[in-house]
Amino acid sequence: MSGTFLKLAGKTALVTGGARGMGRVSAIELAKMGAQVIIVDWEGEAGTRTRDYINRLTGRQAAEFIYCDLSSLDEVRRLAADVQARHPALHILLCNAGITDPVRRVSVDGWELHLATCHLAHFLLTHQLLDLLKRSAPARIVSISSDAHKAGPGLDFDDLNNEKIWKGGEFSNGASFAAYHRAKLCNVYFTVELAERLKGTDVTINAVSPGYFVNTTIYRNLTGIMKWGSFLVFGIGSLLRLNTPEKGARTHIYVASSPDLAGVSGRYFAYCREASPSPLALDPAIRRRLWAWTAEVTGGGVALEEVDAGSGESRLVPGLFFAGEILDAFGPIGGFNFQWAWATGRTAGRAAATPSGPTTSRGAPEAPKGRSRTPRSSARRR
Repeated sequence: MSGTFLKLAGKTALVTGGARGMGRVSAIELAKMGAQVIIVDWEGEAGTRTRDYINRLTGRQAAEFIYCDLSSLDEVRRLAADVQARHPALHILLCNAGITDPVRRVSVDGWELHLATCHLAHFLLTHQLLDLLKRSAPARIVSISSDAHKAGPGLDFDDLNNEKIWKGGEFSNGASFAAYHRAKLCNVYFTVELAERLKGTDVTINAVSPGYFVNTTIYRNLTGIMKWGSFLVFGIGSLLRLNTPEKGARTHIYVASSPDLAGVSGRYFAYCREASPSPLALDPAIRRRLWAWTAEVTGGGVALEEVDAGSGESRLVPGLFFAGEILDAFGPIGGFNFQWAWATGRTAGRAAATPSGPTTSRGAPEAPKGRSRTPRSSARRR
């Protein structure tokens, strides 16, 4: 790795989705810098192999592997309890795990899998480990988002569980992209809001984009034209060494370890430099509303006593954007037909006063019942 990085001897780092791809690269590099690394993943064999590789590479017991299905909130709680019981300190929390899946699946708690894995899991895990991070300060939280958070109209508080975008069907590459866009936008909202709440604690949080079309297993469930197109893009990129997991993970590692970022919080980074997130992500009313909803359904964090729902609107970014609404005219064979739209600051859709889903006695949406998640062996990781 280029640049100047902290010597991490005596530091402990936790990497979700650390068995493969950019999470694996991040775990390896942090261990090489001296950190003790906790690898968390639902791919047991790959996680064990990564742990063993790191330990051989460093010549010490630098890594451990903890199996966890992050889409399950109970498993996230057990993970956090295990880490706190066995580790007196945690200095780096790298929230890297993510998925894409054109088949709509739900977690054991009833939440759509993109939402459950990319957003709800990391929100809850961070809050479960927050006291440990504060006691270990200075500490850093790194939230792996994506520039896909810019590629759509934003959140729909009538459809936070991503039911409408699948239009009653089970398969849609377009719905998968829209769900991914929403989840990555949630990551940025969470980053900015938590940074505000952590002021004065010496615990920082920043969001990261790894770049475009990084060749990891996260895309392996695409089908039809999307699948063959990804093979072409990834194949050429890999041949030219343009989109490897090693390059994609550079910003993860930079934000987690660079002394230049001591005290820097609430920012968005791409290609090892600060970048601008979507203007949507900077709307304080929406991010606070999302925070309150997420805290309620996960039981993590402290919900705002008063949430300024504002207008509840998500506004489109001026210019040309990729809406993520794919018609799937050819179904699993073809797989995509991109819908593009011009946005000139007009309203994309007004969010309802109450988020989607049945209401509990506490006023929060219940997790709806639905199709259970995919077997763990077919999970996609970064």
